[in-house]
Amino acid sequence: MPSYRVEKRFDAFSVVYGRQPATGERQTHSVTAANSIDLAFLPHERSIVRRGNGRTETRAFRVGQGGMHGLEPIEFVHVETPSEYMEIRLSDSLLAQLSDTLGCAVVNELPERHDIIDPVMWSVCARLRADILNGWPIDTIGAEEAIFTLAMHLMTGYLGAAPQRTTRLPLDHRRLSRINAFVDAHLQDRISLRELADVASVSPYHFIRAFRAATGLTPHEFILSKRMERARQAIQCEGKTVADAAASVGYRNAPHFRKAFKRYFGVTPSRLIQKST
Repeated sequence: MPSYRVEKRFDAFSVVYGRQPATGERQTHSVTAANSIDLAFLPHERSIVRRGNGRTETRAFRVGQGGMHGLEPIEFVHVETPSEYMEIRLSDSLLAQLSDTLGCAVVNELPERHDIIDPVMWSVCARLRADILNGWPIDTIGAEEAIFTLAMHLMTGYLGAAPQRTTRLPLDHRRLSRINAFVDAHLQDRISLRELADVASVSPYHFIRAFRAATGLTPHEFILSKRMERARQAIQCEGKTVADAAASVGYRNAPHFRKAFKRYFGVTPSRLIQKST
């Protein structure tokens, strides 16, 4: 996997997407930005990081595991396996705006967390990655809505901020986690709106609006992001054929799968196999 890094800047935040090969002890260390959110698209069984005070820690990351970083820099000094990640850097003005919207004290620093498995974080990062890879474009307003939704979700779900009545998210973290687990377990099956609504214990009509308000994606877009990522993992990391990868995520028609895959990642499954060899 060759090194690759791209950054997209917006008024109140920036998005960094990168890939790095397994290099062991790195000559140039990756350093977290202040007040940033990150997510791993590839797993790491063992990574060594160095904190600002010089102390080192060993960490492991699952696919889709994310975290938050405050003002203390964290250096990734040793990574044994290839990396694919996204980092979202929030400006002080955005944190102030969110705090004002929630009616709480201004958040100047995010807490240090690296153990978050969250469907909203996944939805936003997967959507932004699809745009960066030239597969599924997102406009500026869409990106801003996605980041605002994610930051608001983290502040209410992990920072203890209590949302005002007008900003309360329709689906709480518990219901979103149940939906996430259900989708992961049934990617090779046909998933109906009624099933998802039943998992969330709401009506299908309310579920569509509530889910999008909470994640920034429609239920269809969320399931698509999950299926495409699972298929990419099967092809790139497990060596499965395109047909087997398609079947593992519920596609019975290979041309339909190839079209969806290229739209999402900007590259055909066959091209991805060539890049991996």
